[in-house]
Amino acid sequence: MNKIKLILFLMLIVGNISAQNIFPEKFGDCNTDQFALESDLIIAKLEKEQFIKVILTGLSDKTKNKISGKLFFQIIVDLQGNSCLTSVKNETNIKTKKMNLKQVINTNLIWEKPPQKVSTIVFIEFRNNQIAYTRLGIDGRIGLREITNQKKAIDYSKVKKERKGQLTNNPKVIRDKDGSVWKLFTTSNSVIPENMSQPSE
Repeated sequence: MNKIKLILFLMLIVGNISAQNIFPEKFGDCNTDQFALESDLIIAKLEKEQFIKVILTGLSDKTKNKISGKLFFQIIVDLQGNSCLTSVKNETNIKTKKMNLKQVINTNLIWEKPPQKVSTIVFIEFRNNQIAYTRLGIDGRIGLREITNQKKAIDYSKVKKERKGQLTNNPKVIRDKDGSVWKLFTTSNSVIPENMSQPSE
């Protein structure tokens, strides 16, 4: 009986995530069945120039000259690379309806075929006749953050060279009043790249 309750609870959570709109302006005609959220890495690939070109096709010449501010897009990308704009956060000086975003994205924005259906988040900023473009992912602990195509690899051989003669691999031992013993690893006594800690999941 407890297993059944747990399964139902998990199904409810998954259902809520799969139907989630991230930004306040919502569009209700996207198929939001079972999609992944980008977190650390870009899953759905697209050249930034192509994205910007598509967005600009929905703007009149007058709007292009006038627009400034930030736009956040949540776009569902299916297995064929088709787009469906599901939510937007508009912090520009132009109303969303005037930008024709839904039509141009759903009709003209084609991605490389992703390995799974995915919700992407794109941020652009119009400033001084230039457009800045950033891909964002969602982290459960810190919210939205910038993501890239690849993980940043740590070159441990370089770390060792930079700290030659310092690496004793002999952590400091700390004893608490309650009798517990801790080992403190730092950049000076191990190969860890930073003195940092993160909560375990």
